Amino acid sequence: MRGDVGVRHAATTSMAAGFVGASYVSISRKYDDSLPALNLVLEPRQDLQIRLSVAKAMARPQLPFLTPGGTISNTARTLTIGNPLLEPVRATTYDLGLEWYPARAALVSVGVFARTCSPISRVQPRRWPMGRLAFPPACWRMATRLTRSSWSPSC
Repeated sequence: MRGDVGVRHAATTSMAAGFVGASYVSISRKYDDSLPALNLVLEPRQDLQIRLSVAKAMARPQLPFLTPGGTISNTARTLTIGNPLLEPVRATTYDLGLEWYPARAALVSVGVFARTCSPISRVQPRRWPMGRLAFPPACWRMATRLTRSSWSPSC
């Protein structure tokens, strides 16, 4: 049996600033994650390997998703509003693989994995009929009412 074990520590500090309507908004965040990992390889025979991996992982949101305020595209007819309070996605990963080497240049393998992830952030598109204005007045009013405690816009 062979393998390795380790821990990665990720300390993140972010600051997002922008305009929501006519108001300047600035939000700072800080979070720390310790991310352990274990990898093992068992060799019951010379031509057979069993691989096992368990780890914690973290992925930060994309920078455009963290921007407060909004971006308007009249050509695409979209209003995009970011959320500086998005949490990173944290996951626990489990991997198991079986490798069989029947000949010198041959490999037959199978693997399974499982992931538990939270929280999952997603883009939520909204549609509305287009009139003479590119965006309905309700969206403009909503954009000026966004605050740190109510960052879930809906037109």
